[in-house]
Amino acid sequence: MDSTPQDFHLSDHLGTLTRQQLQTALDRFDAGTLINAELIPFGLFGQNVFLETDRGEYVLRCWSHYPWQFPKERFFANLLHERTAVPVPWPYLVETSADIFGWDFVLMPALSGIRLADRAVRATLTPEDRQSVARAIGKVLSEMQTTRGDVPRQYDLAADALVPFETSWPEWIVSRLRRCLIEARSHSDRTPGVDVAWVESIIEGAREALAVPFTPVPVHSDFAYNNMLAERTESGWRISGVVDLMDMCMGDGEIDLVLVPRMYVDEKLPDCAAAFLRTYLEHRPPRPLFLQRFKLYTLLYLLIGWEYGQRRPELNWWDSTLTLREYVEPILTETVSVAKSLGKHDSAHLEDG
Repeated sequence: MDSTPQDFHLSDHLGTLTRQQLQTALDRFDAGTLINAELIPFGLFGQNVFLETDRGEYVLRCWSHYPWQFPKERFFANLLHERTAVPVPWPYLVETSADIFGWDFVLMPALSGIRLADRAVRATLTPEDRQSVARAIGKVLSEMQTTRGDVPRQYDLAADALVPFETSWPEWIVSRLRRCLIEARSHSDRTPGVDVAWVESIIEGAREALAVPFTPVPVHSDFAYNNMLAERTESGWRISGVVDLMDMCMGDGEIDLVLVPRMYVDEKLPDCAAAFLRTYLEHRPPRPLFLQRFKLYTLLYLLIGWEYGQRRPELNWWDSTLTLREYVEPILTETVSVAKSLGKHDSAHLEDG
C-alpha cells in the first residue's frame, strides 16, 4: 500500500494542502513530481514551503500580503540576478491566479546552505565561524550595491518598473519615523510625549547628515541574517542566498547597515557586528556624517519593531512595562557604539558630527 501522505497540514495560516494541489502547482511550471513538502519554520507569517521533487528542490512562497508583493520580489530578484553576483532565487516564477489554492504563489529554486534564521544552527558555529559569516554578510551587501541608480526609486505595480519617490529621501525617512510614533501611540500609552520629543531631537540632529548626497543603490530594507543562507567554503564562509525581497527599493545603501549590527548586539556578539561593518566599509567608504545617519537609521528600525509590538502585544519580545525610550535607548546606544569604535581602531575615519 502506498504510504505517502496525500495531505500536508503545514500551518494554521496555510491550513492543509493536498498532494494534488501541490502537484498541480509544480505542473504549472514543469517542476517535476512531488516527493515531499514541509513548512520552512522561520519568518513571522509562515509563507514558505520546501518542496522536494524528482527534479530538484524548490520553495513555494504562498499567499502574498499585497497584490504587488510577488511581482515586486520578482522584479528585484531579476535586477540582482542580472546586475550583481548576489545569490538570489532565480527564476522567480509568479502565479497570480488563485485557482489552485485560493491564493497566489511563487515557485523558486531552493538555495543551498544553512538558514541563518535558525538559532539552533547559529549556536553550533564557532567564534571563528561567526566572524567569517559576519564578514561574508558585509561582503554580500557591498556586492548588492554595485549596481547604481539615478534617483531614489520604488516599485510601481502598474508599470512593473521603478518610479521616483514622491518626496525626497530625507523627507521619506522622517515621515516613516513619525508614522511609527503615531501608530504606536494609537495602540498603547507606552509612547509618551516626552519620548516623542526625544525622537524628534534625534531627527533634528541628523538633518545635515541626511542631506549629504548619495548615489542610489538597491536597498533590501530587511537586510538581516534571518533572510540569508550561508555555506562553508575552502576560503571561509560565503552567503549563498539572500531572500525576502518584499521591501526593496533604490535608495541610500547605508540604511541596510543597521539591522545586522543590531541583531548581533542583541545576541551579545559586538565583535561580529564590528566585523560586518568593517568589511562593508572597506568596500564602500562612508560618506561624511556617517554616524549621525547610522544612528537615525538604527532608530527607524527600532521604531518599526516598537510599533509592531504595540500593535501585536501578544508577540511582544520585551518587557511590556517599558516606555519607548526605556526600551530603545540602550539598544541604540550600544549599536551605535560599535560603529563609533571602528573609527578609533582602523582606517574607517567615521565622523561623529
